[in-house]
Amino acid sequence: MSKPLVRLVKFSIVGVMNSGIDIFIFAMLSYFGTHYLVAQCISFFCGVLNSYAFNRSWTFQQKGRVDKREFTKFFMLNLVVLLFTSWVLSLLYTGASLPLSVSKLVSAASGAFLNFAGSRLWVFRLSSEKKEGTL
Repeated sequence: MSKPLVRLVKFSIVGVMNSGIDIFIFAMLSYFGTHYLVAQCISFFCGVLNSYAFNRSWTFQQKGRVDKREFTKFFMLNLVVLLFTSWVLSLLYTGASLPLSVSKLVSAASGAFLNFAGSRLWVFRLSSEKKEGTL
């Protein structure tokens, strides 16, 4: 399997874990009456913490201390993804009147594509790949 494909598979595995954390916490908060957008923010960032740890070390194999610039990029990317997924969630739930659970699943899936592209091309881009020009 090629390196980009292996990274995509690893990213997908981590994404499933992140989504599980996100959806579980979202469901619990929603069950206890938390407004859906507040629940979205809290649950999303719980998944983000898991995402950074696993994607940095396992998916993109970054070694050593956490680089402040890398973490800032990661945080900025995930803030954009949070805004995007919150917009999709609200659009589907209030605009299209889909059930909250369906709206959440669709918004999470749509955010995964944006997150992978940003992580791969901007946050965790390896210096050797920058020199070689391979992505």
